[in-house]
Amino acid sequence: MVIRVRMDGAGAEDELRSLRTWLEAEPEVSRHAAMSWATPPTQPGHMGPEVMEWLQLVTDTAWNAANFVLAYAAWRRTRHDKPTVTVEYDGARVTINDAEPETVAALIRTLSRG
Repeated sequence: MVIRVRMDGAGAEDELRSLRTWLEAEPEVSRHAAMSWATPPTQPGHMGPEVMEWLQLVTDTAWNAANFVLAYAAWRRTRHDKPTVTVEYDGARVTINDAEPETVAALIRTLSRG
């Protein structure tokens, strides 16, 4: 399972690094997911990628996607700046602007479908 996360808006790069630090400290995430930075491929006709970096999580088969989503929601509640977050998994892309229960449930459904 490969999950990619990016952020847009003021302070997005710092917020993405903060999320990675938070996830690395969460045992249920760090035990089952290898995290790295990924740069999306350049689109034809563009000089470079539209975003600088994605946080990429490569997980093992024993991992429960809900662990990532719950850790994300806990992190999001601690943030003063609330950038727009995009999560990609298995061809699906979800844009998140909050950590409300409905949003968390929708993200869990998206990540659990694979």
